[in-house]
Amino acid sequence: MLRGILGVCGITLLVFCCGTCDQPSQQPIDYQFPTAPPIWIVEVDPEISIFDRTDLDHHRGIDGIMVIPLYMDYRYEGETDNLAIAHPFVCEPGEEIEEHLASFGQREKLRSLIVWAPGYFPGAIGRTFPLVPVINGKRMILLDLQPCLGSEQSEIDAAMETLLQDDFVIAKWIVTECPPRVSHQRHERQITNTPYDAAQLVRSEGYDFRFFDGGSRRGMEALWGFNAGTRIVNRLSPEDKKMVAEFAEQAAEKAKKSEDVGDKLRNKKNGPTYRPIDLRRSTKKR
Repeated sequence: MLRGILGVCGITLLVFCCGTCDQPSQQPIDYQFPTAPPIWIVEVDPEISIFDRTDLDHHRGIDGIMVIPLYMDYRYEGETDNLAIAHPFVCEPGEEIEEHLASFGQREKLRSLIVWAPGYFPGAIGRTFPLVPVINGKRMILLDLQPCLGSEQSEIDAAMETLLQDDFVIAKWIVTECPPRVSHQRHERQITNTPYDAAQLVRSEGYDFRFFDGGSRRGMEALWGFNAGTRIVNRLSPEDKKMVAEFAEQAAEKAKKSEDVGDKLRNKKNGPTYRPIDLRRSTKKR
């Protein structure tokens, strides 16, 4: 799968590119975030490599995603922020986004894009795109995200809404623990039942996926990327924050009506090879 194959390389690139300094970096002009193709969302499937999948062109029923630009050395009212979020916007998967990014100004300061797609864990797009295939006749950034299970969607959506109201400090990387093995098979597939802390997740450096294969983790997502303790300044306008609240409200309404995306992943025609997860077995927060 893409995250498993490129995870280590991606994290290395993020650490190299993000650095650890809390002062403005004056990033070189050749570092500019490249022209951004449309974004296409698919669910992580631990059963098969993303390069072997034949369902990438299928629409996942996502009405809209919120894209939150993260800037470095962002200028605002005479001040310069080391890192700041500003100008979030809502688009549909496959919709052009470069015009939005260019219209906000300070395009040369753009560092990454945080993607909030209801029904999935949040993801990030850095200056090195993971995969840009042609889907439905258009070249797009393919972002494979971990689907929510049980109450995770409502918890993550609420946490994202809260996060985008004020400044925040990046939390440590979320590490998942492999459950005990029940057989001696080399490729015993497992899924952890330890629930994620949504409030920590949405502001973390990144997080591990819940899937394991023979004790080895199957994928991870670098989210904010910078070291834990790094401060992100919120430069969203009152209108931006109102849009965030409306987006979260719409996501909550849809969550009540739609089938959980994670259940679809675990209930394939031939039956899951990963042992089913029951989040009710553990209520302890990380």
